[in-house]
Amino acid sequence: QNPYTLDSLYNLATFLWHSEGLADEAEEVLREARIGCLSAFGPTHHGTLDCTEKLIEILDIKEGFVEAEELCRELMRTRTEVYGPNHEDTVRTSATFASLLVSVEKFDEAEKTYADAARRHKEIFGLDDSSTLEVVYNQWHTLQRSGKQKEAENVVRQALAECVKALGEDSATALSYMDDLAIFLETAGDLREAEALFRKALEGRVRAFGESHEETLRSAGNLAVFLDNEGRGVEALKLYRQGAPPPTQ
Repeated sequence: QNPYTLDSLYNLATFLWHSEGLADEAEEVLREARIGCLSAFGPTHHGTLDCTEKLIEILDIKEGFVEAEELCRELMRTRTEVYGPNHEDTVRTSATFASLLVSVEKFDEAEKTYADAARRHKEIFGLDDSSTLEVVYNQWHTLQRSGKQKEAENVVRQALAECVKALGEDSATALSYMDDLAIFLETAGDLREAEALFRKALEGRVRAFGESHEETLRSAGNLAVFLDNEGRGVEALKLYRQGAPPPTQ
């Protein structure tokens, strides 16, 4: 129960996991450290919470989803009580919790948790933060997985509208959401709007980055693949000749 010993155990577990990839050994050490922290400091101490968070990470990788979800539910509740719902650690935990709910097939709760996590990520970290983008992406894919296509589409449309308003139509984040929505609409059969969005994203990247930038060329490739899939090979070939990358096999 010595604080220095417990800190050393946590550091050892982190080394075993991140540097050596030894998940079983790291899990064993973390369990020992967590029990020690609970005994020495109680369930709300940052050391206990850090050990719990790292243990959840390892259990998730090892597909121990049931225990991971239970621990994450406990961690989410404790961080909300101790730090509040808008603390960065609480908000990040909410995204992990939503992912684990999907893994244990609690889809209704996962959808609600992702919606709340996405809203808080946008508020706390910003619309263009990588963690926000990941949460929104996972949110609409969870809805798709549940067959809620319209709700999923609305998530992407809302994110795009928010980014256009706050960051500008030619911002990298808005352009990325344009691609996402275009691909979504193409799959859903709304080809006219999908094409318009592919073209709009390409035009935006030309303005933002220039014609030869890799992001612009990738966007041209997206449009070329769309045109090719629609039997418009001549138009697609023109884009390929201009430098658009060919589709991967």
